[in-house]
Amino acid sequence: MRSTPSAALADFSPQAYADVFGATLEQLNKLKRTIQGKINNIEDEIAAGEPFRRQKLAQLQTATYHVQTAFEGLESGLADVGNTAVRIGEQLETIDKQRTRASEATDLIAILNELNTGRHGQLDALIDGGPAGESRAAIMVRRLSAIAREVDVTDIDRARKAIETYSEALEKRFLASFDSALRERHLGKMRQYARILTEFNGGDSVVGLWINQHEFFMNQTKLSAERLHSPLALGGDVTHPTLQQLCTDMNETCHRDWETLQAVFPVPSQVMGKFIQRMFAQTLQNYLENFLAAALDRSPLYFVQHLTLAHHLIWRLVRSLRNLELVSVNDAAYLTNLLERCAEDLFVPYLDHQRYQILEQRLFKALLGKALLVFNNYEAMHVKAMKLKNNPSKKTAANLSAQMTAFLSTLTGDKASEKESANRGPTSPDGRGVPCVETAMLMLQLHIASARRCHELTRKGDQPRAHTLFFKELIEHLGHDYLERALEMAIEDLQNADLTVAPTFAQLPMIPAVNDILQLLQIHFQHTVVPVVSSLAPCHREAVVLRNDLVAAVEFRINALLSKQLDAVSAWIDQLLSKQRKTEYRITETPEPDTPTATCQAIVAFLRVVFSKLSEHLAGPANQTADRENQMAFLNSVGLLLFHHLLDHVKKLSISCTGGLLLARDFALYHRIMSELDMPALTERFEMLKELGTLYIVKPENLWTVINEGHLAKVEAQVLFPFLQSRLDWSKMSQYERDLGLQKAVMRDRERR
Repeated sequence: MRSTPSAALADFSPQAYADVFGATLEQLNKLKRTIQGKINNIEDEIAAGEPFRRQKLAQLQTATYHVQTAFEGLESGLADVGNTAVRIGEQLETIDKQRTRASEATDLIAILNELNTGRHGQLDALIDGGPAGESRAAIMVRRLSAIAREVDVTDIDRARKAIETYSEALEKRFLASFDSALRERHLGKMRQYARILTEFNGGDSVVGLWINQHEFFMNQTKLSAERLHSPLALGGDVTHPTLQQLCTDMNETCHRDWETLQAVFPVPSQVMGKFIQRMFAQTLQNYLENFLAAALDRSPLYFVQHLTLAHHLIWRLVRSLRNLELVSVNDAAYLTNLLERCAEDLFVPYLDHQRYQILEQRLFKALLGKALLVFNNYEAMHVKAMKLKNNPSKKTAANLSAQMTAFLSTLTGDKASEKESANRGPTSPDGRGVPCVETAMLMLQLHIASARRCHELTRKGDQPRAHTLFFKELIEHLGHDYLERALEMAIEDLQNADLTVAPTFAQLPMIPAVNDILQLLQIHFQHTVVPVVSSLAPCHREAVVLRNDLVAAVEFRINALLSKQLDAVSAWIDQLLSKQRKTEYRITETPEPDTPTATCQAIVAFLRVVFSKLSEHLAGPANQTADRENQMAFLNSVGLLLFHHLLDHVKKLSISCTGGLLLARDFALYHRIMSELDMPALTERFEMLKELGTLYIVKPENLWTVINEGHLAKVEAQVLFPFLQSRLDWSKMSQYERDLGLQKAVMRDRERR
């Protein structure tokens, strides 16, 4: 049976718990009192020991103060002692110097008195005492020399002379000892006497002895200018083995002797500088002057070629000598400046005041003129021929024929001069007034050679302007005097050609040659001129303008030449058509099958000649579009000319129905030959021309049907009317038929509009 909550509360007794809590609380109070008592005892002990602690701390502070004061006093005392010791040392040093100076002065006075009496036993004793004695004797003699120069007392002249005499003898003795060590290659003795002589007189004498006795100058005393035997090539390079070997010997000698100089001389960089100055000023300059003078006597081209070679070799030597392993930066700067100054001094007579540039420009101009010599001769003869041709007379005609024959015989050789010209080969294009790629290549090579020499011999800041001047000279000769003049002469020949003779197309070969030369010039400009002139904007702009002006001028003359050639073709076609009988198409008998008229055959034969010449001279390689464009444009113009000539020619004829068959056969042949050109626009025109021929074949009642069909339907009635009038039966047609047909054609035109 479960108990209720009220019953549980009735059974709970709190007294037991209260007793437990009371006992526990009493124990805690006892523990609290015990702990508090201990705390109080500790606080009492601390309070009792505080005065003693403070007393001890005060004692420690006092002791520390006394110790610090003692250390400061000790330090001050030590400093005073040190200063005193330093002062004592300085005084002792001063006293020692004074004693030494007094001793030396005593010795100097004694030696001076001895020398004044003509004796020098003390100095000899010092010298016999070994290296240290020799060094001391050298110092003593140097000081005596200074004293003798400064002191002005009685009887000093005798001592001064004695000192000078002994000084010279002593210097000779030391130099002899150095020379002996040099011959024995004893570096220790060489260093010993080099230092003694440096202290004695600054070392100039020993340096001079070492340089004078050097084997390099001994071997170069017999050096003479080598004979100039290199081939004289217009754009080629020259070689000079002797000069090259001389520079190589100088380089190897300096690098080999640098270690010796470092081991022997106190200041090796200055000794090397004097040695290099001597090599440049004596050996190299003398040889350079001799062989450049010989080159100038040979030719200006030889001179500039050898000058360029010498400049290249010598500056290569300078760059190599800069790599000597110098100890300090100051030595490196000193030697670099000295080398550059020596090299520049060698070329001052040749490069200063733009002497080289003036000579190079004159030479370049002369070489370009020499390259165009054959062409210029032809031009001169052409000018004379044009003048004589403008004065028609028997005498002038005879002179013209004789002069041109004589000129051509000098190029090709006639029967009389066949033996003399057997070795000359065929006539060059220049000799016929046609630009030659080989000549242009030669001129470009000349420009490259001049540009290389200019790059080597001209300061970097002046190179863009100099290269622009050379390029301007190249444009003047290659462009104006060569390409443009050749095209102008060809145009003059076409203008003065005999129109009663078929054109020869002799001027066409120069068009692909000119285009090839322009492409070569463009490549040359990009690879040779632009890299140099691009660093200076005005020069680059001027060079680009020169090139563009030349290209524009040449293209203008090419177009003019093609136009004149086209006029010649047009004139000859007109000449052939004018020879045709006006009654040739008025026949009443049936013509022979597949037999065109003689005029048509002549024109077709001439057209095939035209196409052959154009294909031969204007087709060009697959990667050259300029000539192909010229060819296609010229062929299109020839086709249009023929088309219009035929239209005008038909208008002047009277054509019968049977003659229309012959005309249609001619037109079909024209259409066939034009179709071979594979030019759709031109083929379409001749298809219309072919259909135009049917106007003369059909019966009158079918005429208007033909007009309204095919290509003729695109032609206006007013244009077709003159061709209809050429029908032989046009006058026989009734007025009604003619008006009706014309009315239908007009209505057709209106509807089409």
